[in-house]
Amino acid sequence: MVPIHESRMSGCRKGVMSDDWLLTSYYRCHPDDVALYKQWTSHLPNRHPDEPFHSTAHSLRSFRMALIISGAGSVLEIGFNLGHSATMLLNLGVKRLFSIDNSNRTNTVLAATAVASNHPIGFYFMIGDVSVFNPSRYTAFDLMFID
Repeated sequence: MVPIHESRMSGCRKGVMSDDWLLTSYYRCHPDDVALYKQWTSHLPNRHPDEPFHSTAHSLRSFRMALIISGAGSVLEIGFNLGHSATMLLNLGVKRLFSIDNSNRTNTVLAATAVASNHPIGFYFMIGDVSVFNPSRYTAFDLMFID
């Protein structure tokens, strides 16, 4: 459990932290970002407790700023997991996203299929070992993101 300072607990019943409360109060996400995140990721599989945690609406502001500053049109994402970061990057205007993940878990494959169906042009996914992956063999990237 993440320790939370009492001053950030206003509006949260003691011991009960909903996803909405975490996003809007603890992570200080703007409600519009929370709504966009939910809309954009509604087609992705739910995270199971044994799966790694994923990017949520609190990452949206950082992705937006990174894309504005870098002007990136093509991104290499190392670590796809359930596709939340990939979905946000594509919806924020990335034209070409290449994601690599070493997992062949059912939910990872389902998520990659869902992202590909929503973004049929510009999304590429590969299951593989990133330690032997040579991105220069594929294309040049404006930005690399390690998830």
